[in-house]
Amino acid sequence: MSRTILMIHGYGMTGDSWEPVAETFRKAGYAVETPTIRPALRTAGPPSPDLAGLSLADYVAELSAAAAVTAARDGVKPIVFGHSMGGLIAQKLAESGLTSGVVLFAPASPADARGKPKLSPIITFLNAVLTQGGAPKAVKMWKTGFKFGVVNAVPAARHDALYAKAVYDSGRVLQDLAYPDRDPSRTVHVDAAKVSVPVLVLAGAKDRTTPVEDMRLVGRKYAGADYREYPDHAHWLIDEPGSDALLATVQSWLSEKGLGPASSAPPSKAKAEPAPVAPPAEPQAPAAEPSAVATPTASKPRAPAKAKTPSRAKAVVAEPSVEAPAKPKAPPKAKAAPAAKTPKAAAKAAPAKTAPKPKAPSKAPSKAKAAPVTVPAKPAKAPAKPKAATAAKPEAAKAAPKVKAAPPKPAAAKMRNNVNPELMKAAEAPGGKPAKAKATAKSKPATTAPAKTSPRGKKSV
Repeated sequence: MSRTILMIHGYGMTGDSWEPVAETFRKAGYAVETPTIRPALRTAGPPSPDLAGLSLADYVAELSAAAAVTAARDGVKPIVFGHSMGGLIAQKLAESGLTSGVVLFAPASPADARGKPKLSPIITFLNAVLTQGGAPKAVKMWKTGFKFGVVNAVPAARHDALYAKAVYDSGRVLQDLAYPDRDPSRTVHVDAAKVSVPVLVLAGAKDRTTPVEDMRLVGRKYAGADYREYPDHAHWLIDEPGSDALLATVQSWLSEKGLGPASSAPPSKAKAEPAPVAPPAEPQAPAAEPSAVATPTASKPRAPAKAKTPSRAKAVVAEPSVEAPAKPKAPPKAKAAPAAKTPKAAAKAAPAKTAPKPKAPSKAPSKAKAAPVTVPAKPAKAPAKPKAATAAKPEAAKAAPKVKAAPPKPAAAKMRNNVNPELMKAAEAPGGKPAKAKATAKSKPATTAPAKTSPRGKKSV
């Protein structure tokens, strides 16, 4: 179904005045409606007594109903064209949310979009100004004023034919347009904040009915409105020499605003906007995070695997790790390692953080608990004392589980040369008798040798 354009005529005119414009847009694919306001009352002959009291608010209500019917039938709000007084009515319909866009041809300006009064509009409606006084009266624009202020840019040969289409109109409506503050309905006041549809304002620099200065204010009144001013045109923009180019501009503007002739165009375009479903690509970014996190976890089990080789460790004294102060709770978990044959020459060892908890293969019973490991106060001098422990060979450490430990001497429980008795191994007894419960350290063999500080050990921290 084609989109509908509702064309609203000006004061003292009928829907027939839109004939050239309506034909142009029908050919372009639009459905066009050109209603005449109160056709039974607004006639070219003697006026009805009921016409004079009609207000501008009555005209707005009638056209609002027509726009609502069109929208219900088409499923989309109509585009509204308005000329002169019809331009102000179109603004009122846009304020009420009844249009999808408005095009204003030489529009009558709202109350807050008017400059200083001009003489030319008074000449155009001079007969109405002279006859109005007291109760409103029906009035028809005089022929001289029509030629002077309405069709002054149209060839004179056409003036009579155009004036023959003029009709009587309401004197009250003319007063509402001329004196906005006297209208209790405040119809000429338009809230620009409520007009959210595209607006195009067309003005002729030679207009003597609606001064061009006022139409410039109309163009500035609405946010985002487009204003076009034509130096060789006047008030009868709808059918003047050169109006074809002007109407072509209107068609291009409608297309740019998404108001083409096909009424199904806006819905399909609205459905096409959600089509870019690229946002799901954002959730894929976290998928790379687990792979990055998996790298350090894989390196942890590799470090202790190499630390379990006791044959390569020549000393049981581990170098103090740089990172040892960061986790003071780690040393208490270490188990005591068996010492060499000489109880006085104990070797000092600090379990490396890279090694996991050692498994105890020995089943030798021991009720004594390991004493807390004491880290030397000066880590730099610790590597200088590992020679005392070189007497203990790896073969002796392996044979320790077969020989039950003998009770150490009382003097061995004390610290000598900063050596922790926890790390001393139980000396083998000559008779091979099992050690008693007073032993200061468990008789568990050292299954792992502390690894030296190295880049591999730091990775597992």
